[in-house]
Amino acid sequence: MNPKLPIIIFSLLLTSCVFHSGNISTGAASDCPYRETVEGRAKTVKIFGIGGLQKDALIKEAKQKVYQANQAGKGVYFSNFAVDYKTTIIFFYWKTEAIVSADIFDCNPAQLKEGTKLYFGLKQGDTVLYNFDGYVKGTIEEIKPQKALISFKYRSKSKTKEVKYSELFKSNHEEMNKQEFGFTIGDIVKYKPTEEDFMKLDIATVTGLNKEKILIKYIRKDNLYYRKAVKKEELHLQ
Repeated sequence: MNPKLPIIIFSLLLTSCVFHSGNISTGAASDCPYRETVEGRAKTVKIFGIGGLQKDALIKEAKQKVYQANQAGKGVYFSNFAVDYKTTIIFFYWKTEAIVSADIFDCNPAQLKEGTKLYFGLKQGDTVLYNFDGYVKGTIEEIKPQKALISFKYRSKSKTKEVKYSELFKSNHEEMNKQEFGFTIGDIVKYKPTEEDFMKLDIATVTGLNKEKILIKYIRKDNLYYRKAVKKEELHLQ
């Protein structure tokens, strides 16, 4: 018997494997303006295939977290639900995480109050997307000449940080957005992808606005959603 064989077998048993899969459903259609994309997560663990939640229960729990964290008022609707499964396998340990995302449509877009000061098209109270180990949703708490103080949650912990305006993407819908940024939330745009983009189609949805770049969301060939900041001149309205 090869003396290295037990070591090889032991190493293989301890190897961690991660698999992704996903599916998409449209949900109820809405003619109202797109506001933002939100998500909820739920996970379950099985040891030797025993215990844990079934996929239907996992999805339900993640979906409930979407609703709980983003209370929809009158005229606000959820649509375009998507589910992504992430499964990690280590020996006889299986962990499955369900990530449910949904688009929020707001039939009551906010109006800009008279006398409100804008910095780089942004103001206090705006909802923004910020790349903090992946894009997170935050709120502008204070406007300053060079940076904005934002609050956001990361791994269930509340954080505040001063961020340059060039790193923030406005995600709430307002009538002023078109004039300030040239695009508005929910615009469908044509984008010429690179090989690295791995895009399924050459169209995307505008999810964040900035004076320099636009944040787009598109579906990859593996049916997962992906966000990317691109220059305005690279986008063309459909």
